[in-house]
Amino acid sequence: MGDDIVVRCTVPNMCHSPTLTQLPSGALWCAWYAGSYECASDTVLQWAWQDDNNVWAEALSINPFPGYAVGNPVVDCHPDVPGLTLYFSVVTGPWWTDALLVSITSADQGRTWTTPRLLSPERGLMPRTNVLHLKEGSLLLPIYREQLRVPVILRSEDQGRTWDMTGDTTVTGYAIQPAVVELPDDTVAMFTRSNQGRVFVSYSFNHGKSWTASRPTLLPNPNSSVAVTNTPSGQVLIVYNPSDHTRDTIAYSTSDDGGETWDVPHVIMQRIHGELSYPSLWRDRDGRLHVVFTENRTSIHHCVLQN
Repeated sequence: MGDDIVVRCTVPNMCHSPTLTQLPSGALWCAWYAGSYECASDTVLQWAWQDDNNVWAEALSINPFPGYAVGNPVVDCHPDVPGLTLYFSVVTGPWWTDALLVSITSADQGRTWTTPRLLSPERGLMPRTNVLHLKEGSLLLPIYREQLRVPVILRSEDQGRTWDMTGDTTVTGYAIQPAVVELPDDTVAMFTRSNQGRVFVSYSFNHGKSWTASRPTLLPNPNSSVAVTNTPSGQVLIVYNPSDHTRDTIAYSTSDDGGETWDVPHVIMQRIHGELSYPSLWRDRDGRLHVVFTENRTSIHHCVLQN
């Protein structure tokens, strides 16, 4: 599988939590946050796109809250929603528990952005993984409560103008950073990182309005973020760290039964004594699966998964 570097961070010296989409032009667009360290006051959002020669352009910065930490951007670009929407958290205190969930939009592929919009007054709400556009028209924005360590879902029936919170999966204290995927029968599956050594799963049978009690899968997890999507053949594909204690390997597995059973992990990259983490997935218009992830929080990798 091909591998290229989206960005290598020098100053500031940390980059993390990439998010990926495809623009109407066909170009890939990736964003992340960068700064001295997590929750540092100098953190900014950065983004880059891949040009016609498959080369990533120089990164540009977005700094809507000078002097405040930002993090965990999630980009949404969909034919039903004009332009780009970027969801992220801004930290108003010393840690993520003081984060506020906001969004900004761009009509010119990221060159300029609107004034930030507050999605909820509740502190500690954070995004991490892709917005899901359901076949019946609703939007699901997976988020989590940092202080309670519990996954929740923001659900919209009007293309993101208003949101309702759902997603109590009875795992308070165990699981965060949900990633959601729609199955062929319209069931929605939610996969989360956990501090229990396993990826957890929950299901919704009513388009995200309510969810089953979350339970551990057979997939190991070292308390690290996962990314999920469906393949053209109807499988669920997950990118994750196939270990219950280390992030030195990033891999993918597929499931033919909605996440109940999985094939063996297929290694994307391995770095002994290093960290490979926080993947984001995108299936392009040609059906190819792209993944971006962090290496040692100093570079963002982009890979195309082979069939």
